[in-house]
Amino acid sequence: LYNSQFVLWNPTIKKSVAIDLPTNDDELDILLDHRTSIGFGVCPKTLDAKLVKITSENPFKSLLFLDWVDVGGFIYWFAHDSVNRSYLIMSFDLTSEVFTEVSVLDCLTSNGDNDVFLSKLGDSLVLLEGNN
Repeated sequence: LYNSQFVLWNPTIKKSVAIDLPTNDDELDILLDHRTSIGFGVCPKTLDAKLVKITSENPFKSLLFLDWVDVGGFIYWFAHDSVNRSYLIMSFDLTSEVFTEVSVLDCLTSNGDNDVFLSKLGDSLVLLEGNN
């Protein structure tokens, strides 16, 4: 982050690409406090690698992005709505390039003291709930 570049490297074809990151302090603060997140995935149709930035300004201003994962042609972000004190998942279709909100079970949307984590198991998106 402090070098102002993000480097993607593909060891199979021995190529790397440098992508500039925000350099002003306001944009870095937003990235570091979870109001903005960057996800990476590969479009299953074109095999193009895509780096996608989502900010809380787009869906809801009260979102804090906690984690992301790439599964089956989608990038999923797990987020916490600090106003409603609930969790939600935002997805990005790497083919159509459309953002969508994914429904989360009611028992996980306001889970009390337990932590909820987004993960990948094979080709499936997984939410894990537990405490330390």
